[in-house]
Amino acid sequence: MTQLGTKKSRKGCTNCKRRRVKCNEQAPCANCSRRGEQCSLLGAPTPGTELGPETSGLSPEEWIQDLELMHHYDRDTLLQPLGIREDCQHLWRENIPREAIKHSFLMHGILALSALHIVHTRPAEADKYLRLCDKHQTKALEMFRTVLCTDITPGISTALFALSSTISILSMGRSCADAMSMPEPRYVSMEQVAELFLLTRGVRDLIHTCMEWVSAGPLGPMLDGHYSSDAHDVQLPVAVQKQFINLQYMLDECCAIEYRPECERALRRLEDIYRSVLSASTTMGEVETSQIWRWMLLAPCEFVTMIRACFPPALILLAHFAAVSLTVRKAWYTSDWGHYVLTGISMVLYGSDMYSYLEWPMEQARSHMMILTQPEEIDSVMNGSPPTASRFPFDQTLSLEPGFDEAELGFVAF
Repeated sequence: MTQLGTKKSRKGCTNCKRRRVKCNEQAPCANCSRRGEQCSLLGAPTPGTELGPETSGLSPEEWIQDLELMHHYDRDTLLQPLGIREDCQHLWRENIPREAIKHSFLMHGILALSALHIVHTRPAEADKYLRLCDKHQTKALEMFRTVLCTDITPGISTALFALSSTISILSMGRSCADAMSMPEPRYVSMEQVAELFLLTRGVRDLIHTCMEWVSAGPLGPMLDGHYSSDAHDVQLPVAVQKQFINLQYMLDECCAIEYRPECERALRRLEDIYRSVLSASTTMGEVETSQIWRWMLLAPCEFVTMIRACFPPALILLAHFAAVSLTVRKAWYTSDWGHYVLTGISMVLYGSDMYSYLEWPMEQARSHMMILTQPEEIDSVMNGSPPTASRFPFDQTLSLEPGFDEAELGFVAF
């Protein structure tokens, strides 16, 4: 209740009004500054005006383009699966746009994601929307870096985490868009792969900084673990087990001893990913992106350096990861990433003694890793007979498509 002799002000910020606390009406107000929240008094339009091209600094053309991208995000992008659980998909429809309204760096990330999705659905207009995607991603990253130079607070941690997740999707989707725009052969370079690894690890470092705040906020479900402890006890099909034995043999024979420990750690973590995929396929019926991409976090940092340097043993392990990534069917931004990476690796290793080690992952890529996603069908094909005792024991399980050139991977349709 207002005391006698005082005049009640209605100029306080939205957050203070919602909490029914006194606002000092500065921009930002003291309460929002203390709580690390976006104050509505910052950059608010003057009473009686609306936010439009004249007040936002955008040209009328840019204003219309941004409205188009936001409309597309709401009506089209959000209707496409992201390779995640439905409860997390809901967060991209409701909570993340709500955070983007409060934090412009996240809004730029959403607009970049929308533009990238238009590239995916309307490839004839790829040039225009790739430019828009790059423009908004650049703005988002500039603002992102500025915020990271300050003290991260609970009020901004949710938006930072949302943008980090958005940037990861953008990076993978952008590399696929680049490959799609190429003449044959279409590929993702090892430099692009290494950048994606580093970016994903950067997201992890940010999550560690504000894990408690994010997990307690609306995006908490996105941090839920996707790796069941039971997956560790999952027994891989015999053919897959033998292939991992072959990979260990490859490291023993072809990997310099000073690099072998990091490659062996990456191999063991890759085997965990294969078990997780088999477990998810048999229990849930589908594989989520998080069950695959965590290998980028588990592989040693030195291994990423080896990928960038095109170190052959590291590329062979990466090829097996690219093949298993194709088990994720419901993610538009990464649908052909595994094929593009395999093509890039084959171009690097073609003509070398190491090229033969690509036969197995290339064959599994053509079947979208049926050996893990539909192991019962593979068992029926093998009809109980043991695989041949060759270096590639699974070579004879699936017949090669007529006229297939192993040096040219290209597309495999879903």
